[in-house]
Amino acid sequence: MSRPGKQRLILPALVATAALSGCASMQGSTGGDQAAIAEKDKEIAALNSQVNQMQNSLTAEQRARLQLEARGAEVEMLPQNAKPGECYARAFVPPVYKTENVRVLKSDASERIDVVP
Repeated sequence: MSRPGKQRLILPALVATAALSGCASMQGSTGGDQAAIAEKDKEIAALNSQVNQMQNSLTAEQRARLQLEARGAEVEMLPQNAKPGECYARAFVPPVYKTENVRVLKSDASERIDVVP
């Protein structure tokens, strides 16, 4: 009976030893890992700054395009024969749809004569 009691005590001791040895081995390797993590953080910061610069330049280009398009739209909004001192307006009237039922003749009336001998 003493044997099962010892097994009950040995099993938790082995589990605790395995868990502690795993944690100890992980703590020993963090010194080298910290340097690698710091290097990766620097790379990430550099890439983030590049992304921000690209976004800023892209928004500047988009603003320039929008300004050019707005200038072109002003010119197109006027009629070609516009006269100074006259007022022009461009209005959009949405289309109005109406549903109608219409009877359509599929084929004209016809006559058929069959001669039977």
